[in-house]
Amino acid sequence: MFGRSNLAVLLLLMTLPAAGTAQSGYASPRELLQAVRTRYDGDWHESLTFVQQTVFHRPNGSVDSATWYEALVPGMLRIDVAPIDSGNGVLFRDGVRYTIRNHEVVASDADVNVLALLLTDMFFLDAGRSLVLFDSLGFDTTLVHRTEWQGKPVWVVGAPPGDLSVNQFWLEADRLVPVRMVQHVGPQGRALLDVRIGAYRQLDRGWVETELLIYLDGELRQEEHYTNIRSGVRLEPRLFDPASWRITEPYWRE
Repeated sequence: MFGRSNLAVLLLLMTLPAAGTAQSGYASPRELLQAVRTRYDGDWHESLTFVQQTVFHRPNGSVDSATWYEALVPGMLRIDVAPIDSGNGVLFRDGVRYTIRNHEVVASDADVNVLALLLTDMFFLDAGRSLVLFDSLGFDTTLVHRTEWQGKPVWVVGAPPGDLSVNQFWLEADRLVPVRMVQHVGPQGRALLDVRIGAYRQLDRGWVETELLIYLDGELRQEEHYTNIRSGVRLEPRLFDPASWRITEPYWRE
């Protein structure tokens, strides 16, 4: 017979999360980003180098490619464009983008690299600081909801359900790694950038992306494929000094 004590137990069980399941929801983007920090605290790669094959899909239908060599640490990203002896590249450091030509800085502009923030920096920053940076880039840091992407549950920050017209980023619910980012870019923000992280592989106790697909207004414009990925590399501070761009040792090789 189903008595009162049995009913009380049943009601108690109904209020508990199912065994073996992840948290069913996050009340705010802050809670979600704090979960990211907690999940990978001490496990995310503090330095990374890789070779990037960049494929450009031009509006006229032509396709060409370039090789980029990249080194990053939290808050800083260096990109060297082959051939290395040309001295061409880009450096992102402390919210500034330095454009390098023939080993010299030819331009410096305020620019927080949203992909570096999403794929590296937010795994090290306090959740509040990450939210400030995302907010400065036009993301609504009060909105979060759950949906599905490519057959997997994801958390979406920055947009109400079903709205792909505003800035937002998506984290896979299981591993809490980024899988998509949508952002308005260009003059008056008229163009819509849609970045999709196509694949990951495990690196130490964290993850690293191996493929990026970049769409502009619905058309594929750029592919990025990463090889020779290394973590824990000792990177000299001068690598991230825009006034000292020349390379004496190739940081991207074994």
